[in-house]
Amino acid sequence: MGQSMLNCPKCNRTMVYDRAKCGSCDTVLEGIFDLGPLAHLSLEDQDFVISFLRCKGSNRAMQKELSISYPTVKRMLKSVVKRIDDQFILPSSKMKVLDQIEKGEITVAEALEMLERSK
Repeated sequence: MGQSMLNCPKCNRTMVYDRAKCGSCDTVLEGIFDLGPLAHLSLEDQDFVISFLRCKGSNRAMQKELSISYPTVKRMLKSVVKRIDDQFILPSSKMKVLDQIEKGEITVAEALEMLERSK
């Protein structure tokens, strides 16, 4: 599996996105941004999802577009769906840390440290 846009290219740990800037008017937003479950996928998986949407969800069309067998399309789709589903499951300890950040009880740095220790 390839590199996700959310992983550090140096250490491969999850990066925190906390700043966004408009390239046109220089407006800046700061905070912690959730880029959504598709951003957690590798670029190859994102390309697969785009192809799947272009093929209107047809596995047969995907087979032709990617020049791979029908069972391979089904296997790849199942694998990508599992990785997307995994993004929606937050163990209770992670949810508690997120709640603490939201309430201002801990900083992002403290939260990251807590999550590292819980691995």
